[in-house]
Amino acid sequence: MVRIALVRRVGFLFGMLILSVAMFTFLGLYVAQKTALAAKEKEFERIRTQSLIETHKVTKDIEIGLISALAASNQANQHNALTNVHYNSRYGLGLVETLPLNTESKEQMAHFFGVLVEYSLAVSGSVLSSLNRESLNEILGATTIVLAGLDSLVERNERGEKLANESIFRSEVRDVLNKDAFRNSAVLASAKVLNTRPLTVEEAEVRVLTQFNNKGIRSHRLIGRNSGTYEFELTLRHNERVRVFVCETIGVVVRMERNEVPRAMNITNEIATTNAKRFVLEQGITTLEVFNIAPAGRTVVVYMAPRKDGKFLIENRVKLVVSLDSGNVIFMDASVFYLSKFV
Repeated sequence: MVRIALVRRVGFLFGMLILSVAMFTFLGLYVAQKTALAAKEKEFERIRTQSLIETHKVTKDIEIGLISALAASNQANQHNALTNVHYNSRYGLGLVETLPLNTESKEQMAHFFGVLVEYSLAVSGSVLSSLNRESLNEILGATTIVLAGLDSLVERNERGEKLANESIFRSEVRDVLNKDAFRNSAVLASAKVLNTRPLTVEEAEVRVLTQFNNKGIRSHRLIGRNSGTYEFELTLRHNERVRVFVCETIGVVVRMERNEVPRAMNITNEIATTNAKRFVLEQGITTLEVFNIAPAGRTVVVYMAPRKDGKFLIENRVKLVVSLDSGNVIFMDASVFYLSKFV
């Protein structure tokens, strides 16, 4: 009996020892993991802060460059100012993903820098026309508004506030950045650079019907011509409507917006991405690869760009939005890609 009790006691103590070792090991791993996460978050915070400071500086330089271009007394000075705007905008575009902003504000910043990249490249080699000067003034106004938002974030950062998922675009700022004149300014400017005969409305109509002939078009109509593009409305099966924008200078669909009838389907992100790739191929674009996927409610935003020397050329990107209710591409903007290709 004594021997059995002794064995049990030794077994109990041995079990407690093993349990203690396991607990201390788990505690050590937990502390190490928390320390690593804290270090990683601190590094992310450092990167976000550095990106904010760099973006603020580059946006200031862009504002100065735009003012200099408008005030230039000769074409050489104008060209130098717009060349600086172009390179600063490309640099700013590369900083967007690491800014301490929410998804919507990052998209707006990418759109802002993207238009600056396109426009400065398109008009830097020619004397500013009154139309391009008007667009340049509008871009300068948008730059001033964006800079005010960045000023506020920099001030908060200097006060020691931790910044993450911030929003710097109020509704009136979004309205400025999304205006057709601002959005299409680079395509508008490209007409002088390309020096080609613009498409007639009949030719643009043929392009639209050719590219969307497998979508079950029931009817179509021309809405109008605005900022260098023809806008058509197509009515598809199930009474779905699609707005299609054809650039009159390069003759391709640069933008598409689809207003579809809701359906009770449940599309995965993988299927949505596959559908986005297929849609791009249907537009005759074969050089793009997916570089970012961003879920947004009942949609998935798919970004595609060409790759060179192993790196994505995000300044030449195409943006697509795919509905998770139907799997259809309900939005496409390829103006950045086409401008970089044809200008």
